[in-house]
Amino acid sequence: MDVDDAFGAAGTSGADDAPSTSQQQPDQQLDDGFDAGGEFQDEFEDAEPASDFQQLKKALLNERLAPEILAYQGDLVDRVRERIEQQEREIDRLERDPDGDVAQEALSLERDRLRWLLKSYLRTRLGKVQQYAALVLRDAAGVQARVSPQELKFANDYFMSLGQLYQDQVLQHLPPNYNSLLRRFNGDQSQALVEEPDTDVFVFCKVDRDCGQIPDGPNGETADVNAGDILNIRYKHIAHLVQGGQVHLI
Repeated sequence: MDVDDAFGAAGTSGADDAPSTSQQQPDQQLDDGFDAGGEFQDEFEDAEPASDFQQLKKALLNERLAPEILAYQGDLVDRVRERIEQQEREIDRLERDPDGDVAQEALSLERDRLRWLLKSYLRTRLGKVQQYAALVLRDAAGVQARVSPQELKFANDYFMSLGQLYQDQVLQHLPPNYNSLLRRFNGDQSQALVEEPDTDVFVFCKVDRDCGQIPDGPNGETADVNAGDILNIRYKHIAHLVQGGQVHLI
């Protein structure tokens, strides 16, 4: 199952790779993505494309850099998909306009950048759901509340397929106490084959809003964290701040 099957296609062409130009770097292209459509900004002003674009960039970075599965940004994904559909309709209209070649090319570039960003976000999440499928199904630490229904279904299908593969290839040849992945999965913590994220790793983050005192050290030390600060800190100390949008990973 790929990301299109799991989440619904965000588009059908030019989405797997970030579009590029001969004179721009990828990061610059992402930053400029919503400037390319210039004259079309007013038409879609209610959708606040620049804000959604920046939020999706931040969500993608957080998801890539956080060791755990973060909360699914369903409302943001829906708005971005609606934005892409609006752009598709406008591109179709410009294709019928003999003077719309330049505008069509600019808007197509903007659409491709946004669609690539959306698919990157969904693929990143799907990879983490696959990695921690057993953890999701076990609902340890309330993980199921942070995934979408499609991601939960994917985790279940993946885990059952993996279990069948292990059973056919390996488990049937092992002693009774070790020949069932499900038995060990449903057993106590010492017996369960459940991979968990390492939240003790150090990460870099930037503070978006004042956070007050947070733990900072092995002996109970704390640090005063203010907006604009850049920190190198163990993820477990700022996990709740990442989830709450007070800091973002860099």
